[in-house]
Amino acid sequence: MTKRLLQLLINMTQQEQSEVEIFAAFVIVRRNIQTPLVLNDDISSQELMQLVVNSGGYIWLDVESWNEGIKEGLKDGKKEGIKEGKKAGIQEAISLGLELKFGIESLSLMDKVNKIGSIRKLEMLKEAIKKVNNVDEISKLLSK
Repeated sequence: MTKRLLQLLINMTQQEQSEVEIFAAFVIVRRNIQTPLVLNDDISSQELMQLVVNSGGYIWLDVESWNEGIKEGLKDGKKEGIKEGKKAGIQEAISLGLELKFGIESLSLMDKVNKIGSIRKLEMLKEAIKKVNNVDEISKLLSK
């Protein structure tokens, strides 16, 4: 530590010393976090400082915990993205199946199809299009 920095620290009030300590902890944690943008985007240094002051310390700023949380969030996001992508793909297949088999007028059913949240139900509907003889049968399936 430089003499200048030491002199500044000595002349600080207790509150100022606490803030410098918090900021130093923040800098160290930020340097060690694998994805620092998450920290920067989610919380400002002032908010972080206030959280630390309110909690009585900064032990909770554990780099490993942050990294685990970030990894878990990314994993969950990836799963959700895959699910939504699969759902959109099945909806597109249903739309194409309806149009090819029953004509463009059958696409009016897509509003109901797009409200179906279950991939399993969408898969069943997609398979039903192959087997039914008219659009009314699909409409009845959508009403259930």
